[in-house]
Amino acid sequence: MRKLRSVFMGLVAMGLCSGLAFAQTSQSSTTNKSTTTTKPAATTKPAATKKPATTAKPASSASAAAKPVTVPDDVNALLTKYTCLACHRPDTRLVGPAYVDVAKRKYTNQKIVDLIYEPKPENWPGYPPMAPMKQVPKEDALKIAAWINSLAKK
Repeated sequence: MRKLRSVFMGLVAMGLCSGLAFAQTSQSSTTNKSTTTTKPAATTKPAATKKPATTAKPASSASAAAKPVTVPDDVNALLTKYTCLACHRPDTRLVGPAYVDVAKRKYTNQKIVDLIYEPKPENWPGYPPMAPMKQVPKEDALKIAAWINSLAKK
């Protein structure tokens, strides 16, 4: 239960589950038997309506003059559908590398697709291993890969 709660809290911190309530378990020791009760966790004030996350902010103040990365609507829909945004952001390190950092590696589109299906953790030391995302159709993976490569500075 603690692990589930920590995963949930991580998702809340990333803004992925902000509107959900989480049940927490508490032990009562009023008698020799311990009883378990479930109560809703403290809820926070509902967040204001969010704008679609199609533009990312620069990662540091040093790059404040840099233009934010714009994600086309069709690519944003794919990144959302296949949960890529749970670990990756266009220009900010999250759980996995930022897409601009992937683009700097100069992988071919096909190599990116191969890495989506069979990640190689040794390519990204300092990051947790990525789960294979074999559910992503090749056509969609190629579209995502082409967009990632479009982020490379020419």
